[in-house]
Amino acid sequence: MGAGGGGSKGGGNDMMAYIMMNQQAEATRAENQRALDFQNSILNETRAEKKAELDRIAKKDADRKASGESGRGAYISNVKQRVSSGLIGEESAQKLIQDYYTNYDLTPATDELTGVTDAYQQFAPKKRAAELSALYQRSVGRPATAAELADKQSEMALGRTIGDIEQDIQASTEYKKQRPGSAFEAEQEARYGGPVLDTTGTRTGTYKYNFGATNLPGLSADLVKQIGVTAPSFIGKEFIGSAEEIEGAKKSKNTYESYLYNSGLMALEGNIKQAIGKYEQDQETVRTGKNIQGQLDVEGIRQTGQKAISDFAQLQETERTGKTIQGQKDVENIRQAGQKEITQQTIKGDIRRNREQQAYGLLQGVVGSFNF
Repeated sequence: MGAGGGGSKGGGNDMMAYIMMNQQAEATRAENQRALDFQNSILNETRAEKKAELDRIAKKDADRKASGESGRGAYISNVKQRVSSGLIGEESAQKLIQDYYTNYDLTPATDELTGVTDAYQQFAPKKRAAELSALYQRSVGRPATAAELADKQSEMALGRTIGDIEQDIQASTEYKKQRPGSAFEAEQEARYGGPVLDTTGTRTGTYKYNFGATNLPGLSADLVKQIGVTAPSFIGKEFIGSAEEIEGAKKSKNTYESYLYNSGLMALEGNIKQAIGKYEQDQETVRTGKNIQGQLDVEGIRQTGQKAISDFAQLQETERTGKTIQGQKDVENIRQAGQKEITQQTIKGDIRRNREQQAYGLLQGVVGSFNF
């Protein structure tokens, strides 16, 4: 009994453990599934984002290619126009087109590259002619002849460069005749001007020196007439001669300038002295005139003052005389008015006395008529 019971209990524990293990395993599987699902969702999102980015890049590339394709004709035409105008050369034009193909991922077209070459071939003769004309003008001082242009262009078409042709010209007799034979000759030409050539173009050892008149002192016509200056015949002209003759002419010019300057100063000094003398004389005349005028002005002021004093005194006397007469008139008027007043008062008194006497007489008569 005891042993059997113990076995039953042990079996129950095993069952419980088995169930718990199954539950644990199930939970683990569920957790693993959730983790897997999460990973799959992350992967799906990543794939979606990558696909969207690839689609965006593909669309961008497609749009860029479409844009390049749409502007392809205009760009090629512009490159050809620049080649035809001499703005760029054939190699530069070819590189520009190749770069355009690369930038827009376009398929190169042989006819477009050939068109650039054709455009350059059409412009090349004009370019070579311009380069040759400039080279001849720069090297020998004249434009190239038609025969020289045709001959040199043919050489350049065969591969010779403008530098090669320049070396040919510099080796020619014409070029050497127009260049100084030594450093001394070059210095002389720089100092005195361009050399004088004979009919064959050979240097004669003489030079052209311009003795301009613009750097000379200027004199007025009146001053020139006063000092009688005559300029050397070469002043203001182009003097042709050797270096020694030119130096002599320059010394003569300097002497003339010094004489002209000193003569001008002397004439100017004389004019200044004459002007000062005239000014002093004018000042003396002005001073004398001012003295006389001052005396006249003083006398006039004195007479004017004296007349004013006399007029004032006469006015005062007139006022005094008028006041005296008026006073006498006023006194007389007052006297007459007083006398008149006295007379009137006297008359009034006499009348009053007469009336009193008459009244008294009447009164006496009345009284006398009564017999008391």
